[in-house]
This record gives sequence, structure tokens and C-alpha cells, in this order.
Amino acid sequence: MRVLLGLNQQQLPKEAVLGLDGKVDLGAYLLQVKGLKQACDDARKAQKQWGTELNDNLTTDNTLIKLTAKIKELLPALCQRLKLDKSSSSAFIERNQSIYHFAQLYQMAWGDRNGFASTCPVCATDNAVRMADNSGQAQAVRLSTLSMRLIDGGLKRHLNHQAHHIANRIWDKLLKPALLKGDKVTIPLILEQNRFDFAENLHVLKGTLRSKGLSAPDQFQPKVERIKQASHNVCPYDKQTTKIGDDGDVDHIIPRSSRYGTLNDEANLIYASRTGNRQIKANRELTLANLSDAYLQSQFNKEFPEGNIDRDEIQRLIEQRLTGKRADIFSFGRYHQFRALSPENQVAFRHALFLPADHPLRALVISTLQHRSKNRVNGTQRFMAQLLADTLWQKAKELGKQGNLAFDYFEVSSDPNNENSTVALRRHLESSTLAVGFDLRPFAKQTTQSQHGYSHVIDATLAFMLSVQAHPNEGAMKIQLAENESIWSRIDDDGTYLNTAFEQVAVLPKELSPLVEVKPRATHTKVKQLLDGAKPHQVVSRRIFKKNALGIEFYDFKDIAGQLFRGWVTIDNGQAKFTKHSGDKSKPADKNLDKIQRLVELGLFRLQRLQGLAIYRANKQAVLGYIFDALSQAKVAPQPNQEQSKLVSWLLGKGAGKLYYYTARKELKKAPSVLKSRGPNPFQEEWLSFYTGWEQRSQLPIKKNKGMLEIASDEQANWQTYCEAFLNRIPIKENDQVFQPAHTALRDFTMRAPGTPSGVPSLIRKISGEGTKRYHIMDINTRVLGEEQAPALAITSANVVLFDRNILQKGYMADITPKQTLEAIEIPIEAALNSKNCQVAELDLKPIKVVIEANKLHINNIERQWFESNLLLKNEAVEKPWWEKSKIFCSGQTNAEGDHSIAQDSFKKLLKRSAKHDKGMTLKVTDETVSVTLTLDKKVTQKIVENMTQD
Repeated sequence: MRVLLGLNQQQLPKEAVLGLDGKVDLGAYLLQVKGLKQACDDARKAQKQWGTELNDNLTTDNTLIKLTAKIKELLPALCQRLKLDKSSSSAFIERNQSIYHFAQLYQMAWGDRNGFASTCPVCATDNAVRMADNSGQAQAVRLSTLSMRLIDGGLKRHLNHQAHHIANRIWDKLLKPALLKGDKVTIPLILEQNRFDFAENLHVLKGTLRSKGLSAPDQFQPKVERIKQASHNVCPYDKQTTKIGDDGDVDHIIPRSSRYGTLNDEANLIYASRTGNRQIKANRELTLANLSDAYLQSQFNKEFPEGNIDRDEIQRLIEQRLTGKRADIFSFGRYHQFRALSPENQVAFRHALFLPADHPLRALVISTLQHRSKNRVNGTQRFMAQLLADTLWQKAKELGKQGNLAFDYFEVSSDPNNENSTVALRRHLESSTLAVGFDLRPFAKQTTQSQHGYSHVIDATLAFMLSVQAHPNEGAMKIQLAENESIWSRIDDDGTYLNTAFEQVAVLPKELSPLVEVKPRATHTKVKQLLDGAKPHQVVSRRIFKKNALGIEFYDFKDIAGQLFRGWVTIDNGQAKFTKHSGDKSKPADKNLDKIQRLVELGLFRLQRLQGLAIYRANKQAVLGYIFDALSQAKVAPQPNQEQSKLVSWLLGKGAGKLYYYTARKELKKAPSVLKSRGPNPFQEEWLSFYTGWEQRSQLPIKKNKGMLEIASDEQANWQTYCEAFLNRIPIKENDQVFQPAHTALRDFTMRAPGTPSGVPSLIRKISGEGTKRYHIMDINTRVLGEEQAPALAITSANVVLFDRNILQKGYMADITPKQTLEAIEIPIEAALNSKNCQVAELDLKPIKVVIEANKLHINNIERQWFESNLLLKNEAVEKPWWEKSKIFCSGQTNAEGDHSIAQDSFKKLLKRSAKHDKGMTLKVTDETVSVTLTLDKKVTQKIVENMTQD
């Protein structure tokens, strides 16, 4: 924290509060500066809210403008609290007036250090040291301090499990005893600088298919090849070299030793000859004046076809191509990816780095590249190092020994063009003669196969060797090679490559510790922990509830001839009309008024008159509170005969007789699917009015796709105007010119519509600081806790109940039995197929094999000719391809517009009753056979196995 603020040890206030480790606790001391903690917290929240766009909005967003002004007001008070003199105060204020400084200060002084969402203390300290370092030494990539999630959630959980396993293995035996003795412990962490592009290659880590939406221009062209081609085989630095060829270097235009740190964006990389890079440019920042005429001619040949290079004209050309209307944004908009720029803009963007040091466009490009680097994960190893450091720091904090624990980072390269990289060393060792058992070739990386487990151990060993050679007797390792010893192979008298260093360090596969399988805890284990009193956040690391709350409304009720009917009220031409729920027909919600009158007495419903129409309308929050209390009582003991339980049971209803309905906000583009929903609802007329209005206003024929309106690009402005007018009830002035936006509007126009639970509905109680209680419905994610396990969450939490009337009768019963997956087994044909019907259909059962597993039923080896003749009835001369036939068959259609009549009903007749209730099917076709796979409910497959066992 001291380094972050730019203070030396002598400037620390003597009366500062001491922490548990005996050091100055500046966080407690700075709390005396009124408003400082709040401003720091606001800065942290601003980072989380705006993310990578924070810098772009500092001068346009009113909240950020006010926050910046507040920070400037606080800095003098902070100087006064730290008792700085005038000269020191001036430097202090100039250094620390950034929102980023204040956000980082909050994380270091008062932030929660648990988890990746909060900056780990190691990273914050590391960043502070790097910010204060003005030496010319090469700097590693800064550890990010943005308090946002920078990595995929599923991958994060997986790495978190691994980090805790690793930390636990070394904690009890090594670290804990040393810390308890009072020793200072520094842990070395070696990171391989991955060439892994996180966003585009996430599917590799997760073992899933590549997302179609992540395709990028030239994605199959290697990055190095693109950089080589961009140079046109001409060295930018060496005026004597005419052709580079393949024997060149990929150079950083802004060198790693600069004050900006390492900028690994493609825009900052340029291909140069080895002489030009290593001897001429070396470690300097160059300008256009230092570049060769031949190189500039190759880059700007359209502007200077005859070779008369004018560097001032090139600078004006770069400014013309990149300068936008605002000083903080480019002409092409926000920068996301170098490959996404046009070829002309790529040339201008890269060469803007050669503009004079004080040029604002150069500063903007560098700032953009720095900003972008913060928003990318620098490899999974980088993230794992942070998790490890954070986990071990938390363990040390529990002992009060966090001040005795430090971390030292070593980074090595995996760039194949770098001769001191793990890739180069591995390639070298694979061609060397090693002792028996140390041969690396069996573990070589194959592009078509996943990396062998021991191959990762080899990479770690090589990273360790490179770190030892690069930092002899330095840092936390304090290791050096013996005299005349090298990690690179030596050539013996016979001309054979030998390597003894690797053989001394490497751990053979047979010497490795037993394999530790890292996987999440089973659900039934989590349920047991909840029932034993553990807090939900201690047991479940994933989001338990779905993201959005589910709306709920209670029907209006009307007394008709002494009976109570449910429905809703609509106002038409100033007249109130009660619409009876169509599902009730002549059946009332209650045959008398006893229950509703009792609810009125309790203040849960009110008898109101709307335009002279008498209806009973719910006081929604009061009703939900009443229901919550009844469902909470069932946690102790169900009391179904109590008045409250009976009234709540009536309100919650049974099946179609529910006296409430769910709501959700849906995009207006989903009007076709909303209008297709079964039965009338309170929102039907409004959606119908919107849809018919758009039909009349649209200038093109209405197009629909999967229940959604397709709005053509030419109609976007018309659509936006119509939606705004409909929702805000603003009359559309047809004579006004409609503004045609340059891009599709980002706003999603929505209206309330009938909703459907997507998980286990639960009623949540929230209590404000003033004691006010509010209730709302949230869906429990069934992928985290299923219907059988969800009761455990309600039992554990006093503010959660399951929104289910059966609870009033049965109470909360959580299933704690381990889930058993049904492995693939072959079962008798008679267990899945009706033998009699198969005989009538002349289906030969002898070659057929039936296999059941989990929720799948595979019927294999059906004769293809029989299948075509009996289940795909041709009525068209032109033969359709099999993939199209199978698609039609599996879709469940009975007629495909005259192309092929589908005799799927005939196939259903061949199945036993239990197998008919499929949730979908797929076909696998070979030259002579067809296999059908049915997706069933797991309970159905288990039932089939049980029946088979009983028989």
C-alpha cells in the first residue's frame, strides 16, 4: 500500500495503527480521512461496472465525472493526514489522482481478499512495486488488479479445485510448521507465458466444441505468419538488409523494458532481421525517422509509388486514418482486435507507435493496448498462480502470519521463436541422447491428440531449468548451476548430444506421486453438509439461483351468484370488464365466499370497485408474507389442518387450479411465440395490439423465425420508433424524418408476458436495514440442486422456502442418496420392443441388439431396407438424401409437405409402452443397418431395468 501511494518508509506517520503482524496498518489509519473509503469503494464499483470501457467514459458519464472531482478534493486531506510537506504533497497529488489508484487502494486496505472477484494481496503488492519501478530492466506483464471476473466460470471452478488441492498438499508438511516457528517464507512461482488466446480457445480447456460466434478473420493463419507477411520481407531497421527470409525476429515495437510494460498485442509486433532487431534497434523506442526507406515504401506504396518517401506526409496519413471525432476514440470506433481492422487501418495503427513520443495519437494507441491487455487472461498458468497465492495467503492469515509469507514470480517464454523458451529447449532435448527412461519422444505433443499428462510435467521441468539459468542464485529459489554446467546439451567426443542437467532434475513417470483426481463434490455430499448446518456459500461455489427473479401475480376474484371465480379486469372505453379464466368454465375457484372473506379480514385481499365493478384484489406482498410464514412453519413440523395452512393451500391451488400466475419480461420480437401461448391471459390483448400495429406499420412483409420477428436492417429505425411509441404511448408523427442509425439499436424493448419457471420455484424474503420485508420468487438452478435436493437449501436458510403446496402436507424432505449412473448394458429385445407387433410388421429381430444406458435406449442393427420400406414411405420420384430423411423422421412429423410421408406411428407401435414416452430420437445409418436412439427420462430407463430384473 505504501508503494502504491508512492511513499517511502520515512514518510509513514509515526502514530499509525499497528496491525497483527506489527507493521503499519495504513488502512485503519486512513479511515480518519472522511469520505476516502467510500470514494475508493465507488472507484472499485466503477471498474466492475464499466470494465474495459471505464477509461472511455471518464469524461462523458456524470457519475464518473463527479467521482473524479471527489478524488481530487480528497487528495489534499489525504496529504494532511499523512503529514506530507508541500513539495511531497504536490508530487503525491499528481501521482494518485487516478480512479484506478483509488480502486486498488480499496482492495488493499479494506477489500475482501477471498476469491478472484477481489484482488489478491499478492497481485496488488506486485502491481504497486511495478508502478514504482522506473528502472530500465525488462518488466513482466503486470498482474491485473481489475475487480471483475476475467475467466470463464466453469473453468474458474475447475482451476480453483486444483489450486486448493495443491495448496493443501504443501501446507501441513512444509508451510504451516515454518510459519508457526516465525520463519519468513518466500514461495517461488514459475509461470510459462502461454501463447493461449483465451476467448477463441476456451473450448480446448473445457473439452467442448468451438463456439460459432468466436470465429475471427484469418483465424487459421498463424499469428507469426501474419506478422511476417505484414513486413513484406523488408527489415524496418536495417537499411542494408534487402530480404529477411525466415531467419528473422518478431520484435516488440514498444520494448519490454519500457515504462509501459510488455505489450503482446499483435499491433506492437513487427518482423525484423536479427541484425536490425538485436544490434540496430536493440532496446530503444524508435520513430518514423529511424525506419528504412525501403520498408516505408513497402508499407505505403500506394501513396508513394515512385519511392519518394516523405515521413511528414506519412505522419499526416496515419493521423487522417485513425483520428476520430473525439480525442479519446479512433475513427473506426473502439479497438477490439488487430485482425478485425481493415488492412489500411492495420498499417496506420501499427505505425502510430513510431510517431514522436509526445504525439497524442501514439499515447492513445499505447493506452488502448495497455487497457486491452488488462481485459485478457495471460494464460491459465497466470490465473493458477494467482489462485495459489490467494489460497495460501488466506491460510496464513488464519494463523495471523500473513506478514511472514511472500511470493516470488519467475516467467519463462513458450514462444517457439525465442531461443530461450520451453518450446526451443524441448525441441533441443528431443534431439539429444538422454539416459534410459528420460526419452521425451513418446510424450511429444500431437496436434490431433490431447496432451499427455506426463508431458505437462516435462514442461514444468523445463520452465524450472530456464528460470534457474536466467536467475542464478536469485530470488526465492537461490539455486545456481555448477561451474561449466548448462541446461543445454553438450556434444561429446563422438558428436552425440548429452544432457546431464535434465537427467538430474527430471522426475520419471514411475517416480510421480499417485494421480489425484480433481472433481467437484457430489451433490448428495453437499446436501448432507447443508443439513448439518453449513452455510450455502460454504458448500456451493456456483450460483444457486437463476439470474433473474420470476414475476408473480394473483388473479382478481369476482362474486358471481354467491360463488367465487378467478380472472382479471380490463378497461375498455372507460368501462371495467371482468374476464373469467377460460380454464374454469363453469367451475368456480370456491363454491362460497368463506375463504376470500377471511383473507379480507386478515388484510391480505381488498374488496375494490373499479368503474362500478366489485372485485377482490390481492395485497401481493402481504399475501406472499402470509404464504412464506406457512411454508416456514413446515420446516419445523407440517400442520396441514391449521387455518393458515388451509388458506395457503387454497391460494397455491392444485394443477390448473392455481390462483396465481407467473410473469416475465419478454422482448417484443417474441410477439409471435407469446401470442401462441395456450389460453387467454391478462397480457393477450396488449401483445395482440402491438403485433397487429407492427403488421400495419412495417414496410416489408412480416418474417418470423422460431417464434421471433425478424427485423430487416432497413426496418431497424422504423422498428425502434414504433417500439418506443408503443411502450411510451408517444404518437408517431409520420411526417417526421426517421433517423436511420448506423448500427442496430442495442436496447431490447420488452413487455410483461406469461412466465414459466425454469428451475425449482422458491420464495425469498429480504429484510432491509429498517426492518421492511419484501418477497419475490427465484428459481433454484436444477443443475446445482435438483428438485430432490432443493429442500436442504430451504431448511438451512431462514429466508428461503420452496413455493410448493405439497410442503404444507409433507414438509421438507431432501434426498441424500448418491446418484448412480446406469452404465451401458445389453437387455433382452422383449424389454423394449413388442414382439407381437414386430412379427406383424415382419421385422427380423435376430440381428437387433438393444442397449440401455443412463437416459438412452439404443435399438441397433435394424435392417436398412426394411426401415426404408416400412418407416419412410416414398411418394415422390426424386430421392431425398438420408440425412434429410432422418431429420424428417426424428422431427416427429407425420407429413413433410408431400415429400415423404412419415410412418412414425408405425415405429411407435413396435415399442413397449415404457419406451414410447421419448424426449427425442436420433438415427445412425450405415450401408446395411439403421440404429435408433431414444432419449428417455432416467426414471423410465431405471423402470425398464427393474421390470426386466423382476421378469
